[in-house]
Amino acid sequence: MAVYRLGDMVRMRRKALGMTQEELVQIYDGKETESQNGGPNASWLRYYGLRQACGMHRDKNEICSVQVLRRIENGGVKRGKIEVFRRLMIKMGVLPERFYASVMVTECSGLRLKTLIHTHMIRKEYQEAEMELQELESVLVPGYPRNEQYLMAIKAKLAWEKGNMTVGEYLEILLKSLRCTVPKLDDIDIAGWPFNRNEFDILIQVANAYHSMNEREKWLEFLLKLKANVEQNYMDWDHYVV
Repeated sequence: MAVYRLGDMVRMRRKALGMTQEELVQIYDGKETESQNGGPNASWLRYYGLRQACGMHRDKNEICSVQVLRRIENGGVKRGKIEVFRRLMIKMGVLPERFYASVMVTECSGLRLKTLIHTHMIRKEYQEAEMELQELESVLVPGYPRNEQYLMAIKAKLAWEKGNMTVGEYLEILLKSLRCTVPKLDDIDIAGWPFNRNEFDILIQVANAYHSMNEREKWLEFLLKLKANVEQNYMDWDHYVV
């Protein structure tokens, strides 16, 4: 699996759309995203086509300067403003909720720590996992729903694995963590909902919790829904929750 910096994500997306750095930094209304008009590239391509057809000139206002964008893409900006990255990605038609794979960190070390925590959990090295988790919390961006979701779920899993929480309490917290990003969880069809990787991992834990509660029928039904979800492999944009 490749590991990309934020600058890499901006550069690769921009080049895939055939945009120059000068075009990317120019501000427009930004109302359209990949949830509209047919896919992730449609908003930019439609906007770009309209501008070209109408002979419109670029706005004077910029998301950032071209020089700053070059530094971002080359990895020269170590602590860039999240708002700048957010606006660049929105202009390229990416939904804000899908900028990041799972967590948002202020230091690159956070991604390494997340991997270490996962490894410790597999090895049942819970004390080591808790130490890494404390360090990870210090570099997580506060107030970001996926960060809150990850912390809620991983802390609950640690407590349950160590015997400090009942499986019923564990299940309740897992479902609560899912509602951080899917508030309509009780009303959706799990077999068809477009879950991200972090949400899907938590759903697997939910299935395991049902198994531990000896609710075999519910466990099997839940697993079959997750299987159907994977097999469908599509994005239901009409019901995407922001």
